[in-house]
Amino acid sequence: ARAVAPGPYLLGGGFSAVAGWLLWRRTTRVARPSRRISGYAALGGGLVAALSLYVERLVLGWTGLEFDVRAAGATSALMAMFLLAAPLEEAAKVLVIWPLYRTRRIDRSRLGLCYAALSGTGFAAVEGVWAFFASGTTGLTLVRSLLGTLAHVFFAGAWGYALGARRSGGKFFSATWIGAVVLHGLFDHILWGRGPGYLAATLPLLAFMLLGAWIVLRKAAP
Repeated sequence: ARAVAPGPYLLGGGFSAVAGWLLWRRTTRVARPSRRISGYAALGGGLVAALSLYVERLVLGWTGLEFDVRAAGATSALMAMFLLAAPLEEAAKVLVIWPLYRTRRIDRSRLGLCYAALSGTGFAAVEGVWAFFASGTTGLTLVRSLLGTLAHVFFAGAWGYALGARRSGGKFFSATWIGAVVLHGLFDHILWGRGPGYLAATLPLLAFMLLGAWIVLRKAAP
C-alpha cells in the first residue's frame, strides 16, 4: 500500500491551531481567559466536529443529498447545507460552550467571544484534516480549509460574544446564532459546493468578517 504523507493533513489542521493561539494571545490581556477552559473549548470543538462530520456523512448517504452542486444539483446542495450542515455545526459548537455559560464561567461578552471562537478553531482543525482526507491534497482544498477556518472562528465568536452579553442584559443571542447559521451556510455553500471560479464570491463575506472582527477586537483593546 502507498504510504500517506502526514504533512498535508497536519497543514489542514495546523492553520486552525495557529489561529487559535493568536486569538488566545490577542484576548488574554482583556478577557483573561482560563488556560484550562480555553483548552477545553478548543478540544471540545474538535470532538464535536468529528461527530458532526460523521453524522453529516450518514445523513447524506441516507437522503442522497450532496454538498457539491455538480454532483446533485443546486437544490440538493442548498438543502444539504442549510438544513443539515450549517445548523448542525453551529449547534455542536454551542453544545461545547453552553455548559460554561450555565456554570457562569462566561460572565461577559469578551469571554464568550474567546471561548466560542476557540471552539471554532478546534472544529476547523478537524474539518481541515477531513477535507484533505476526503478531497485530496490539492491547493484548492488548502485554500478552502484556510477560508473555512476564518468562517468557523468568526461566526462562533459572533454568537459567543452575544451569549456573554446576556449576563449584562443582552438579548440578541438567538438572533445572532440564527444569523451565523445563515451566513455561515451561505459562505460554505460557495466555498465547498461550487467550483473554484466561485471563490471570488466569498470576498464580500470575508470583508464583512474581517471588518466585524476588527471592530470587536478594537473595542476590546485596553
